[in-house]
Amino acid sequence: MEAVVIDGSESQVVVGDAHSLHQKMSSIRCAGPSKLQVIADFDATLTKYWVDGQRGMSSHGLLQQENPEYNSKRQKLHEYYHPLEFNPLIPLDEKAKLMEEWWGKTHGLLIEGGLTHDAIKESVANANIALRDGVAELFELLEERNVPVLIFSAGLADIIEEVLRQKFCRSYKNVRIVSNRMVFDENGDLLCFKGRPFMFLTRMSMHLTWLPHLANLLKTRKWLMMNLL
Repeated sequence: MEAVVIDGSESQVVVGDAHSLHQKMSSIRCAGPSKLQVIADFDATLTKYWVDGQRGMSSHGLLQQENPEYNSKRQKLHEYYHPLEFNPLIPLDEKAKLMEEWWGKTHGLLIEGGLTHDAIKESVANANIALRDGVAELFELLEERNVPVLIFSAGLADIIEEVLRQKFCRSYKNVRIVSNRMVFDENGDLLCFKGRPFMFLTRMSMHLTWLPHLANLLKTRKWLMMNLL
C-alpha cells in the first residue's frame, strides 16, 4: 500500500498498486468523456457518513411516516436485521434471504402505514443528510461533458431523487437511478413497490433487468465506480 497524490489535487489517496492506478487513469483520459460511464452508490458514498458530528441518515433511515407507530416498527426491524447484514458467519445465500425478508417487511409497513409523497418531501427537508463536498461540481462537469451517471443503490429511488432535488435545486439529464422504486396513486398515496426488493447483495450481482444494459456498457465504455464497501 502507498499514498499517491492525484494530479491537480492537494489530497493523497492510499492504493495497493499505484502503477495500475495511473495506467487506468491514463486509459480513461485517452478514451475521452464520450467513452466514460460513472456508476455510484448513494448512501455514505455520494452522501456524508458524518453530518455535524452525527451519523448521517440513509435514504431508508430518514423516512418518517405520519403514523409514529410504523416508524417504531421499522426501527425494530432495523435493530434485528442490521447486525445480520454484516455478520461474517452467515452464508451469503442465507443472508440474501434474510435481507429480502427485511426489505419486504419494511416496504410492507410503508404501504400499510399510509406513506404519502408529501411525507417524503417533508422527511428529506428535516433529515440529517448532506451530499459530500464536490458532488455538485462533479455532477455539473459530467453533465457538461455528456457523461452518463448511474446511481446504483439498495435504498429508495424516490428518496434519492428528492434529496438531489432539494440539495441541487435542479435535475440532471444524464443521471439515472436504479433502486427500490415506489408506485403512488393519483392522490400521492403509496400503493406498492416495483419488482423484487433491491438490496445490497442483489445489487452486487447486478439487477437482472439491467444486465443487458450493463453488459453493453462493459464493451463500449470505461467505468468509474464510486462505492463505500
